[in-house]
Amino acid sequence: MTAADILSICRENKGFTQKRLSEMTGIAIPNISQMENGRRKIGKMNAKKLTDALDCDAADFFMYL
Repeated sequence: MTAADILSICRENKGFTQKRLSEMTGIAIPNISQMENGRRKIGKMNAKKLTDALDCDAADFFMYL
């Protein structure tokens, strides 16, 4: 499993669209899409925004960065 997989699963489990997640985090929709598809690194700053918005376990998420 990759960080991209974790991001996609957490978002889908919350029932959020990429648009909604973008609104919550300030991360552009194309960037979220690229992160979920493994074409863009998430990075620590974005990972923190994403885990806060998705209320997922940061420890699980960060170990894949």
